Amino acid sequence: MNTSGQRYFPADRDLEAIAERDLWASVFLQAIDDLTETKGPKPRAIQDAAHRWFESRSAEPRTFLWVCSHLNLDPAAVLERISTH
Repeated sequence: MNTSGQRYFPADRDLEAIAERDLWASVFLQAIDDLTETKGPKPRAIQDAAHRWFESRSAEPRTFLWVCSHLNLDPAAVLERISTH
């Protein structure tokens, strides 16, 4: 039971894990799109923010390294791949 009195079953936990993984995969893909952003009111600012996110060496939650870990991705391979495109 959690603190709100609701019961969780293993299948519920699996669905939560899948939903969380999907969320972070979407964040990751958006960051890749932001690297090549050319539309909108401030495309350069969006690109700069994306570059900073990918270049961060922090492993705190929501950072590039944390997301890679959460998605079982090799950060070095990701950086190599995005730098060639």
